[in-house]
Amino acid sequence: GDERGLRALPRSFWEGILDTLGAKILDATSSASMDGYILSESSLFVSRVRMMLLTCGSTVLLRCLEALLAGFRTQGLEVEWLQYSRKNFTYPWLQPGPHTSLAAEYTVLHRQVPGGSPFILGPLDGDHFFLYLYDAIERPGTEERDQLCQLIMYGLGGAAQAGALAADATTVNSPATATIRRTTGLDRLFA
Repeated sequence: GDERGLRALPRSFWEGILDTLGAKILDATSSASMDGYILSESSLFVSRVRMMLLTCGSTVLLRCLEALLAGFRTQGLEVEWLQYSRKNFTYPWLQPGPHTSLAAEYTVLHRQVPGGSPFILGPLDGDHFFLYLYDAIERPGTEERDQLCQLIMYGLGGAAQAGALAADATTVNSPATATIRRTTGLDRLFA
């Protein structure tokens, strides 16, 4: 495959994947090691060997999984590690398929990426996270150096919520984006 890995996939590939979710690319930026896309209700980050798709709202993430994995195979890439996680839905009865239940999500994940394991963190009748984890990374006696840190925010109110609804909040360096970073504390976290 191409030494650029996932970054060799053209923007048209990502646009096709995002169409299956009902998401559109609003803005994009690139560095030497990563491409970043601001999406309607989402964000997409693509490096040579990793991609991360963060969604919210009515984005139907699992609808793209089959096409996404097929695209990876066209580049000669295999999935070694996959994590799907989400907080319980605020309005579960409004979710479109396959996000109608944990069982339906698990069925899609297990069919597309067999060998993964499902986990539920927290009480089913309260705030909880559903996690599906597939790990086929071979670690021959080496120390693991990859680390994952997730910062998940929900129920934002006041200035943070108002900033997120501003017309220019989807532009990376806009005043609204700076306000969101300041009111949520992200500016201090990544300073």
